[in-house]
Amino acid sequence: MASRKGGVGKTSVALMLGHTFAARRLDRVVAVDGDPDGGTLAHRVAREDALHIGDLLEAMRDVHGYTSIRRFTVGTPSGLEVLATPADPDASRTYHTAEYLRILAKLNGSYGLILLDTGTGVLDNVTAGILEAADQLVLVSGPGSDEARAANQTLDWLDEQGAGQLVAGAVTVLNTTWPLDGVDLEPVAAHFATRTRAVVRLPFDAHLAQGGVADPLRLAELTRRAFLELAATVADGFDLDSPRRTGPPSSGQA
Repeated sequence: MASRKGGVGKTSVALMLGHTFAARRLDRVVAVDGDPDGGTLAHRVAREDALHIGDLLEAMRDVHGYTSIRRFTVGTPSGLEVLATPADPDASRTYHTAEYLRILAKLNGSYGLILLDTGTGVLDNVTAGILEAADQLVLVSGPGSDEARAANQTLDWLDEQGAGQLVAGAVTVLNTTWPLDGVDLEPVAAHFATRTRAVVRLPFDAHLAQGGVADPLRLAELTRRAFLELAATVADGFDLDSPRRTGPPSSGQA
């Protein structure tokens, strides 16, 4: 999940998409906080003194297989697991590209689907490295013109970096983070439909707008159906050739 602009609900999209997949797939699904400066994924799931990315990195030599990895993830009722950064800001530090690639390589053998919630610094080395290791991009934009412009610039930058295949296979999410009063999203949706594989609209949802721990069972029915559509759209891309240029072997999807 990527976005150059904060406040568009990227983390909520990553989490709810993960819940949607985990509740329907027979294999394991994990969502990873890919913000190198410490993201907010940890604050969206119920957790108590959970281990985190930093702990996994320190114990990497002793981690072999799913059972040992599971100690570092937070479980949820849907079956989704979350690998988060420290909940305590004082325990956070900046993580680097090589560290994330090591984590992906370690997770790849145990999870069928890895969702990465990247930071807003799409141009920084860490996020660029994560995107190079990705099979598919979900680009999240809000409904406003500034948000759409930032999303479009992200696609421009990826094209300039030689990631045209990642752009062509991407799914654009138009996430309604505030109630729309007569705002016409058709022109925005039509534009991104010319640049990416598909466009999915997510309606405003009061539960997600509150922030804090997000419970998929508290979503409005219309929102649940929209996330199911998003999951199906992303899944349609699983059979496409992967644009992955670096990172772990292709036994799983990232």
